[in-house]
Amino acid sequence: MTNSFKKIENDSLNMLNECTLCNRNCKVNRNNNELGFCRASNKIMLAKASLHLWEEPPISMGNGSGTVFYSHCNIN
Repeated sequence: MTNSFKKIENDSLNMLNECTLCNRNCKVNRNNNELGFCRASNKIMLAKASLHLWEEPPISMGNGSGTVFYSHCNIN
């Protein structure tokens, strides 16, 4: 694993020390087995990630965009 991926992993896990992933901003420490409003643990479940080629050309400069769908926590 490269250093940049390790940094991303560490930064992502640190975000869960005071969770603000959704607009409820419950700020629980999911890394300390606390459960917020969504009742999700620190094991974020990814349902699907996919590219949307040819979408939003003015914004993506013709490169497309992507979507990420989570399971369990609805992040809204």
